[in-house]
Amino acid sequence: MQKIKSITIVALLFLSLSSLLYLNSCKKDACAKITCNNGGVCINGACSCTQGYEGTDCNTKIIDKYAGTYSGSEYYYLSGGQTISKTFSVEIISINQIKINELPSYSYSLSGSLNNSSNKSIYANVNLNDFTFQIPSQIVDGNMYMGDGALLADNKFSLRCSFQ
Repeated sequence: MQKIKSITIVALLFLSLSSLLYLNSCKKDACAKITCNNGGVCINGACSCTQGYEGTDCNTKIIDKYAGTYSGSEYYYLSGGQTISKTFSVEIISINQIKINELPSYSYSLSGSLNNSSNKSIYANVNLNDFTFQIPSQIVDGNMYMGDGALLADNKFSLRCSFQ
């Protein structure tokens, strides 16, 4: 009788283990048919993208949203202040850097007026979590630029840029 009990227990254990292995082998890999690009990894059937990328397959560069032409006004403090309308374009340089083209360079006349001397290009570092950017100190054609800004809806911009 003891021998039959032992055989029954061993048989039940064997069936239990076999059933567990069989049931686990039927689980489908949620990431089997998912391809994540640009260093992204699949977790539970969805891509988790590396910094700078987004989308279902991590194929969209976040910074690409910055490219385009923007218009707005710049305010300069001089003789009561002057507002100047300006359009500039943004070019993508790297995953977190843009180049702002057609930025005006102004000089002050003795009469206190603001003269547009020529258009310049400056570089800015992008915060990938929002549409803001920082303009680190840089010298372009003898003027030092620095500041910050944001790209807004409807291709408008907010820009605080100082130069010397």
